[in-house]
Amino acid sequence: SENAEFDAAREEMWKLDTMISELETKVSLAEIFDPKKMKLDTVAIGATVKVEDVDRRGKDEFMLVGEGELREGVDTVSVTSPLGQALIGKKVGEIAEVQAPRGLMRYKITSIKYG
Repeated sequence: SENAEFDAAREEMWKLDTMISELETKVSLAEIFDPKKMKLDTVAIGATVKVEDVDRRGKDEFMLVGEGELREGVDTVSVTSPLGQALIGKKVGEIAEVQAPRGLMRYKITSIKYG
């Protein structure tokens, strides 16, 4: 019926308005990334980080990226993930702790590279 079409269109408009509002919030909170001001000894977005799992002795390497960003051929971790949040600002030798479903995970940073 005509009312059903109108209701469906109104629902779609509401969804789009919500999406626009969320994107506007992200844009308003975004910061300009200036590589010249980076401390190269500290983990930040764009860093390739090598870590060692302190408790399980496993090693891993990945690049810290923005939310939703993917890099072909590279393992990535989002800066908004619990691991990404734990790593930001850390230096080589420091330990990042992450509460995971299987318990507390501790990662020692063994290398930080940019570029």
